[in-house]
Amino acid sequence: MSLAKKRNVAVTKMLKRSMNGFLFAGVTIVPICFIIGCSTNGSHQPATTDINIPKDFKSSAAPRQAIQSDWLKTFNDPYLDKLISEVLTNNFDLQIAAAKVDSAAAAARQAGASLTPAVNLGLQTTDRGRVEGSLSDSESNVGASLDISWELDVWGRIRAGRDAATEELQASTLDYEYAKLSLAAQTAKAYFLAVETGRQVSLAEDTVANFDKTVEIASAFFDEGMVGIQDVHLAKSQKASAEASLENLRVAYSDTLRSLEALLGRYPSAEVEIADALPALPVPVPAGVPSEVLERRPDIVAAERRVAAAFKKTQQAKAAKLPKLALTSSVGGTGGSLSDAVNPNNMIWNVVTNLMFPIFDGGSLDAQLEAATANQKQALANYQKTALSAFVDIESALSNETSLRKQIINLRSAYEEAERAEKIGWETYQSGEGNLLDVQQLQRSTISALSTLLNTEHELFVQRINLYLGLGGEI
Repeated sequence: MSLAKKRNVAVTKMLKRSMNGFLFAGVTIVPICFIIGCSTNGSHQPATTDINIPKDFKSSAAPRQAIQSDWLKTFNDPYLDKLISEVLTNNFDLQIAAAKVDSAAAAARQAGASLTPAVNLGLQTTDRGRVEGSLSDSESNVGASLDISWELDVWGRIRAGRDAATEELQASTLDYEYAKLSLAAQTAKAYFLAVETGRQVSLAEDTVANFDKTVEIASAFFDEGMVGIQDVHLAKSQKASAEASLENLRVAYSDTLRSLEALLGRYPSAEVEIADALPALPVPVPAGVPSEVLERRPDIVAAERRVAAAFKKTQQAKAAKLPKLALTSSVGGTGGSLSDAVNPNNMIWNVVTNLMFPIFDGGSLDAQLEAATANQKQALANYQKTALSAFVDIESALSNETSLRKQIINLRSAYEEAERAEKIGWETYQSGEGNLLDVQQLQRSTISALSTLLNTEHELFVQRINLYLGLGGEI
């Protein structure tokens, strides 16, 4: 056998003796630790809520069915679909949420790393010599060592920390999913607001055009001696007011487009392409069973995961008050060169066992446990608050949508009646029996009825989006 092979065999044997001593120490001391105390591990029960959840939503008349997963497709608006796809790619808030998931994943890996031994290779050189003397009086030494350290997780403290970090990772992932859902809903609302504002601009443009015709008619009647000059002034005043309102709406329309572009991560140039009118509203949504919301909405499940994480952190704080068992082992040597340092004849090994009992720390560990317990209560309260908020959102959206549908029916009727009244008013005025003030009042009633109808139709879309968001629909 060559010298190199003999050296490798010797080093391998020495490492085995080192590890055997390392393991022997652990096997010997662990039973002693179990005599000192007991494990802090406990079974975590899923978070529950004190809310009395009914079998069905109070405001829903639709049958029980699962919510449609691709709820955005129900609007059947290709412009909206394109914008949602863009916002999920470019939005900065969503990128921040994604980075938080990556950070939580790294923290989870780091928390579990302490469950395995740490192995380090050390190399060092030493030069020494006389202060006064020749260069031949100096010498150099090279040292090499393989160091192993391991804290035995007797009480589950490290495991509890790892599990807590894993729960936090799951919560962060769910936060990201809810951020996507919320962002899609926010974008859809901004989109429909822009469409509705555009419709109001079109209505205002039509109004200015109609009032311009009123000026022409009043002027013609004045020229024929049918009306006084005051009718001409009234008509011009009404047109000027309508033009001012139109300009104000155009500014508002540009602002809504810029807000939408900001969500998309675009420069706010107010040039985003949208539809000219709202799509047909889908049929009422089957809300399903209230209890399903607790398992479907990402933010509620994330809050439940944080309750589990807080429970694990409390376990970790309890275990921190118990003795810690750590084992360290090293094998190495020194010599005039690296080959001498790793020569089995120059190498030694050792195993050290550390058993540390916390005696006095000024109340630090007790305070950590109290803080962990308080955080656990806080996480549970936040879970219940999040669940209750979800039910409020859903019930409100269901109730509001029902009410808005009824309002729209009445508003359409009001608009149609206002149109009829305005037509009669014009006929009366043109026959010379009425006055322009009455006609203008009828015109304003028609415009107001149509504007309110457009706004209410938009609000119906907003409530539908709120319902999808409340139910936790997927995108």
